[in-house]
Amino acid sequence: MMNNQQIKLYQNIQIFSLDDPDAVLSFTHRLAKENGWTTEYTQRVIKEYKKFVFLAVIAGHPVSPSAKVDQVWHLHLTYTHSYWDDFCGQILHKSLHHHPSRGGDSEQEKHHRWYNETLISYEKIFNERPPIDIWQPLNIQFDNNVQFTRVNTRSYWIIPKPSFSFLRLPGLKSMLIALLSFMLVLAMSSFLPVIANTHNYSNHLYSSELVISQVVDNTPHPDNTPTSTFENNQTTADKPSEWSWWWLLWIIVIIFAFFGGCGNSKGDGNNNNNNNCNSCACCP
Repeated sequence: MMNNQQIKLYQNIQIFSLDDPDAVLSFTHRLAKENGWTTEYTQRVIKEYKKFVFLAVIAGHPVSPSAKVDQVWHLHLTYTHSYWDDFCGQILHKSLHHHPSRGGDSEQEKHHRWYNETLISYEKIFNERPPIDIWQPLNIQFDNNVQFTRVNTRSYWIIPKPSFSFLRLPGLKSMLIALLSFMLVLAMSSFLPVIANTHNYSNHLYSSELVISQVVDNTPHPDNTPTSTFENNQTTADKPSEWSWWWLLWIIVIIFAFFGGCGNSKGDGNNNNNNNCNSCACCP
């Protein structure tokens, strides 16, 4: 239950506008454009950002935002006058600093705990669960496979990768790797004879041309020019084939499709140190 002072603070935070009325490109439109969000969804995330700020002030413990809320916070920090002078100075009456993770196992555990405590305080103070499409569950929020990059959608298409969550089953990934390795060996064993046949075909063809050049002067009739025995008896099986190239191509496609973006679901120590650097929090 919020007291009168907290209720007034919450109301002032909600009333505060992040958009400059004189700006051609408003804060909301910029946030939506940079993240590929609809205007309606962007406005919802901004409301959740304001709730997060309120929690940061009154919760009494460090809080950590969701990935979507953190995008609003990052952009708001770039509007330095609005953030530090207007928002923190006149609305919150305190500084709200941004603290990215420094990496390491201890930081990982700390941010996990802070994010979980933030979700608990959210339900306790607002008497409702945070929307799952903005506040991801703990296991998704700190998924080591999540990577973000800024992409110009006017120049590039963004196609989602297929989900291969079944590869996380114990032993299945190793079995698939062994199967693909066997297919690769099989393809290479079939591909090497093709290279040898191609080389032999070139040598025989060169020898046949020499024979033709030697006998052509002794032949009275040009129409009876002798042909190479190799060329007469050659079968299509001796000619170079491209089917082994298709074997190799399909194996490479399968390897990239299955393992190109999967990674380790749990991650090792080094991966944890790197990926958790994107976690952010603030301390009261």
